[in-house]
Amino acid sequence: MRFLLILALVLSQGPSVQTQQPDSTGKRQPATDKRGTPDAPAIVKIIPPDSSAAQTAQAAKQRGDRTENERRVTIATVLLAAYTLLLAAGTAVLATVTYNLWRATLKIAMDAQSAATDQAKLTREAIELSREEFIASHRPELRVRRAYFNDPGGDGGPATPSAIYFTLANVGNSKAVITLITTTHRIHPKETLLPSFIMPLDHHRLKEGLPIEPGRWHETHYEIEDIQRRRFLSNYERMADLHDFYLIGDITFDDESGVSRRIGFCRRYDSRNKRFDIWDDPNYEYTD
Repeated sequence: MRFLLILALVLSQGPSVQTQQPDSTGKRQPATDKRGTPDAPAIVKIIPPDSSAAQTAQAAKQRGDRTENERRVTIATVLLAAYTLLLAAGTAVLATVTYNLWRATLKIAMDAQSAATDQAKLTREAIELSREEFIASHRPELRVRRAYFNDPGGDGGPATPSAIYFTLANVGNSKAVITLITTTHRIHPKETLLPSFIMPLDHHRLKEGLPIEPGRWHETHYEIEDIQRRRFLSNYERMADLHDFYLIGDITFDDESGVSRRIGFCRRYDSRNKRFDIWDDPNYEYTD
């Protein structure tokens, strides 16, 4: 194609040889320069074949493809939006279920903790009840027995009573450790009640404790230091119709569980039978 264009240009620029034809007058007419005209063009114009139908078909096909692609994109977008919406709804449902499950688990845990606390409380109460029953059935029990005056005048002793002896016996099922013995005496008119409280005169505190095993006993005594009362006791047999003589005291002791307990005792002297009898007054005769 380039070769043809170049050849056309060369031919158009070369000398144009034309035959001079005489006109009717016999004169020769000058030659006409036709360069650049359609008969002798300076540029060869190449006219492409008619392609408007193919271009139209191609454009229509491209528009159809574009429309189809847009339709597919729209459908995909709608489907993606619907899937996203369903995913969001599913996530919300899952969150709700998870929250309800958490609440149910928390409630179960709290109920289990409450049940464990109640069970522990019941267990402690059962243990405490068993302990109390064991202590109640295996506790030491002290009794005051064989209270008597020392023998006045016998074996070179004093002419008047100066002490009262009594025995502490453990009739329980466990050891008792005596820590304190308090005693006093009282000369009181007959047919009248003892006061609700009488101040003890003697406090015998045992720092290291006095152990008494089950079935064993220990004898102790109470010293009467008042001279006037000693003299009164020496003449008590003559005044026994008007007055009573009482021995009053209490014993503090610990059981094997370390629980501190106390018993009280009250004994009235029977001058006719020369013995001390139990005086059943709940203010003085008691067991804790």
